[in-house]
Amino acid sequence: MADKTENRFDSEFASKLLLEIAQEPLLEQLLKKLIQRILDRPHVARVRIWLIDKGDICVTCARRPDCPDQIRCLHAVAGGANMLSGQGEEEDYMHMTDPFSRIPIGFGAAGKIAATGKQLVLQIGRAHV
Repeated sequence: MADKTENRFDSEFASKLLLEIAQEPLLEQLLKKLIQRILDRPHVARVRIWLIDKGDICVTCARRPDCPDQIRCLHAVAGGANMLSGQGEEEDYMHMTDPFSRIPIGFGAAGKIAATGKQLVLQIGRAHV
């Protein structure tokens, strides 16, 4: 069973992170720094950052059958994996083109977070809201 403290908001970490990323003038550098700081946290194996944007690759998107309207979806803009996660080298999603680069809002874990605005903590084999 997971320790309840790993699901708590860490205000000290958030304050330091906000001060640090506020110094970054370029979005790409800000995203890289944000990804690295998150991966430095205990219990984090992988992180991806999506932004909501217009549907742009609907014709070829692997998720089109799950998408309710092809108007807006989540676009993966950055991400990485912790070397300790068994995922190998850190992954760079700045120009992501895999089947997870677009996620319909409301579909899957990331889509549900976008639709509800609520945190979702994933554990092996289970999801907790």
